[in-house]
Amino acid sequence: MMKRITWRGWVAMALVFITGTVLPACIGQLIDADPPAGAVARGLSDSMKLDESVRAYNAYSRQESAFLESWAENIAEGEEKAAAWSGVFAKLTSPEALVSYGLSPANGLITAGIFGAGLFFRRPGDVPKEKLASEKEDSYNAGLEKREKLDG
Repeated sequence: MMKRITWRGWVAMALVFITGTVLPACIGQLIDADPPAGAVARGLSDSMKLDESVRAYNAYSRQESAFLESWAENIAEGEEKAAAWSGVFAKLTSPEALVSYGLSPANGLITAGIFGAGLFFRRPGDVPKEKLASEKEDSYNAGLEKREKLDG
């Protein structure tokens, strides 16, 4: 024979059912899961509940992984360009290429020596420092004299 369930039993069963179905969904709103200081420095809130923290973590990790992927692509592209340019310079400066351009390594040394010696010689129109200093001083003194005439 089966016993009849009283209203208290129905209430207890309803509470168990509600607790079993609703509480696990709401438990994430009750527990704190704060992000670390580094993530807070990048704009995340310093206090989060578990559900919000999981969503923020997933978004943050996608953003960081996208950032790192983009950075890795830029590095790879830069390495490819560097390899291409070093290959071009290697081909242009190889002894065979220099000879085909009519240059020999000895001519290159002579040219480098001439350009290097040019660093130690004055260029046309270069003014010696002493002359430039005296011109500046003369101009300054002329300006002072002009001011004295205007003032009094």
